[in-house]
Amino acid sequence: MARVSLVNLETASEAVRNNIDASRLLFRGSGVVNSESLMAHTPHISKFISCIVAAMQREGAGSILSGKIKSVADIKTSSVNTCAY
Repeated sequence: MARVSLVNLETASEAVRNNIDASRLLFRGSGVVNSESLMAHTPHISKFISCIVAAMQREGAGSILSGKIKSVADIKTSSVNTCAY
């Protein structure tokens, strides 16, 4: 069981729903990222963290590494941490 629950979009405030909608646009409409639903408990922090996460996942945006290298690092980190996904 999770220690912190994900925010339910049906019962969320308008500010939280606006942040989630912006996150969907930022992450190319791939649905709500679980970390976004988790961080929605603190919408002011979520606004800024989402931009940082998107910049880390994309090519450019001040990053030296390519998107492929970033993906390999994500997969390796998940493997080392024995993530099920």
